[in-house]
Amino acid sequence: MAHPIKHHLVLCALFFHVCLHFQLKLVRAETDIFLFTIYWYIVYITKMSNVIKINKNPDHIKNIHRINRIHGQLKGVEKMIVEKRYCLEILQQTRAITSAIKSLENNILNKHIDHCVVDAMKKNEKQKKQKIEELQDLLRKFNI
Repeated sequence: MAHPIKHHLVLCALFFHVCLHFQLKLVRAETDIFLFTIYWYIVYITKMSNVIKINKNPDHIKNIHRINRIHGQLKGVEKMIVEKRYCLEILQQTRAITSAIKSLENNILNKHIDHCVVDAMKKNEKQKKQKIEELQDLLRKFNI
């Protein structure tokens, strides 16, 4: 069921649209009611979004610059190969890419531990076990 404020907002918006369509002049009080309703609807939505976690996964958006840098490095290696550059120069660049990827992996892993694993440790035993097994599998795959 939609919140009553939402219905009121829709009615106010419809009224405002009809007035604009027929070029009716709004009385100051009607304009104030419309703006007041929008203001409180925004306040309501903001408070609800803080209460309800929409996405439980951590935000990795800060790593986009690293991915862009890696992408640029890969394009650079491609260009070096096309230009038939010296092998050791190409290998030096591929080593830099490998290092950048490892740094990206470390950032994501640290975020995973700080967010996902810590959250699981606050919950029941089943989720704790699941996260520990998940980390163990990951470490095996990474040969750590």
